[in-house]
This record gives sequence, structure tokens and C-alpha cells, in this order.
Amino acid sequence: MKKITNDLFNIANRIKQIDRNYFIVFNKKKLNYEVHNKKQIGGTLAFCIGKELNAFALKKAQLTSCKFAKKILKNLEEENFSLQQKQEQNFIDKHLETLNSYLNYANNKNTDVTF
Repeated sequence: MKKITNDLFNIANRIKQIDRNYFIVFNKKKLNYEVHNKKQIGGTLAFCIGKELNAFALKKAQLTSCKFAKKILKNLEEENFSLQQKQEQNFIDKHLETLNSYLNYANNKNTDVTF
């Protein structure tokens, strides 16, 4: 791996403004750029960028920086709540549809069924 200290769009320096512990390397085996965090426990790899060093790295760094941990956690909780609500509504809709089909079947057979 080769540490990147300067580049055409000054991404290496700009990423340090987001988090001073970030640094960028080029992985020669995978042929892609990676952002590492020297303070991260269990390994320094924070995230992979891809084959080009561009604004995506800065955006991703802003989204993953520990400075924004509370905001990230809040967004995850809101998204999880929304997904849970959708899942519960899908469950209700599916079972209402089944109950309605039973009701229609029973009414077609001249059986008195009510809910």
C-alpha cells in the first residue's frame, strides 16, 4: 500500500480537515483507494473509495466521521423506526387481504360470517 499525501484535487488534505486521524492509501493489490483512521481500534481501514480519488471520498468521510456519530445514530434509529412501521403495515395489509378473501368466500357460499 502506498500512502497518498497529495493529489490533483487535494482530497488527501481536505479529508484531514474532516477528521485529522484519516489518511488515504492506494491498495496496490486491489487497485483502489482506501481511507484509514489511525485511531481506530482493531485495524485502521475505515472505508474503501474505489478506483478514483474524488469528492465521493469527502462525502463518505463526512458521513462516517466520529464527529457526526450522534447524527449518524439518530438517522439510523429514524430509518429503522420507519422500516419497522412499514413492515408492520405490510403485515396488517397482507392479513386483512387474507381475511377479506375468506369473508368473500364465505359470503359467496351463503354462510353468515362477520368480523
